Amino acid sequence: MSNLPFKLKDNVRNYTFADCLKHITKLGKSRFGQKFELHQCDHNILYKLICYAIRDEERCNSLGIDIHKGIILAGPVGCGKSAFMNLINEFNYPDRRYKILSTKEVAVFYNLEGYKYINNIADQYTHYCFDDLGVEPFLKHMGNECNTMEFILFKRYDLYKTQGILTHITTNLNADQVESIYGTRIRSRMREMFNLIAFSSDTPDKRK
Repeated sequence: MSNLPFKLKDNVRNYTFADCLKHITKLGKSRFGQKFELHQCDHNILYKLICYAIRDEERCNSLGIDIHKGIILAGPVGCGKSAFMNLINEFNYPDRRYKILSTKEVAVFYNLEGYKYINNIADQYTHYCFDDLGVEPFLKHMGNECNTMEFILFKRYDLYKTQGILTHITTNLNADQVESIYGTRIRSRMREMFNLIAFSSDTPDKRK
């Protein structure tokens, strides 16, 4: 915790946004290479994510963010969603840190192992971040095709309601596309489970 850009006082994290940005830049370079950098257009998104992860409830309330819900980080291809969810996890309290799983990986393992695999993920009392919702293929296991993330999100909703277990998502999809792929019941549950934090649609592809 001493390496993180905040100090504990009376069990409250005291921080400055500027120090947090410096820490994220340093961490990003160590994980993703020396070309990693933050852009001015990222600051608004990162401010919201940092306030959420640090559990700055007063600032989150002013931003319309519920610290008891998960996060959907949405935006165009290459804007930095996956990297930011990887880096911001460092700011979470230990009991709120999440495992990151690619939705493609989930589908592939369903293809190999079937419902046992996705049931295990869906029922775990573990916080998860599912990366790239909407790109996962519909694969079969022993002839049984499954919309794996629809299945998982239904069960994760129940865990959220009964146990407060959080789920997070990154996606390129908008709300109508979510409904088209996963149905109206999932879209309705997602409103209850998640805070939406979205990049502008004209955010540049930073991979170029």
